[in-house]
Amino acid sequence: MQNFQLYKAAAIIVLLFSCSPAVDKIPDLDKVGSDFNAGKFFKDKIEQTNKTIATPPTSMTRAEALKKLDENFFAKDTLCYYTTDAFDGQHIHSKSDYGHRNKKHEGIYGYTYSTISWSKKDSLAVLKGIYFQTLNMFETKDGKLVSVKATNESYSNANYTKLVNHLNKKYGTAKQLSKNNEAPILEWETNDAKIQLKTTKKTVEDILSIAVDGKKEVKQEKEYTIEYYRVTKKYLKDLQIVKIGRWYLESED
Repeated sequence: MQNFQLYKAAAIIVLLFSCSPAVDKIPDLDKVGSDFNAGKFFKDKIEQTNKTIATPPTSMTRAEALKKLDENFFAKDTLCYYTTDAFDGQHIHSKSDYGHRNKKHEGIYGYTYSTISWSKKDSLAVLKGIYFQTLNMFETKDGKLVSVKATNESYSNANYTKLVNHLNKKYGTAKQLSKNNEAPILEWETNDAKIQLKTTKKTVEDILSIAVDGKKEVKQEKEYTIEYYRVTKKYLKDLQIVKIGRWYLESED
């Protein structure tokens, strides 16, 4: 009887864990399509950010406050239809924007979810073993994914090469949109989406030490930023009238 009870308890635990989605699961960008539920994915992250912001600093110890600074911060925004003199015809803009918050909107279009605080050690999304530190998503009010943008920062260009090879193998040879070798932009097209990959590089300095006479020992490194951008083709025309944020596709030089 005791063995049966142990077996029953184990079976219940397995069932609970197999049926409950992992809240902090890192999405594979290869599998993120128009049916991805952005609202559900960001719900707990937004709530945690709001809870942290609402916590008075005086109620925390120094150690607790420093730990909070290491957390990711996320924001949700509501985008609506407006017609104003500032833009030519109807457009989509943030309901909380200073120039629109007192304007009467003509209906909600959707919601954006953005990473507003992160570090290089963060992992919010993955593609072919490459982890991305930021993840932004845009969905319609009906929960359909309009676009997704993820950013990877590293000190090597190897990540970019690996991603290009992967996407070329999966979708065919990319179309080159930019002739600028310092900031190449590649594009792939699927049945329902367009995918763009952009990389930029810059030189960053890390101060290793400062001598008594003020001379600095500086280490210079190349830093590479990769932007992955996926747009559901069904919403390309809608994005043309979105007047806030960088949700548009890059155009060819």
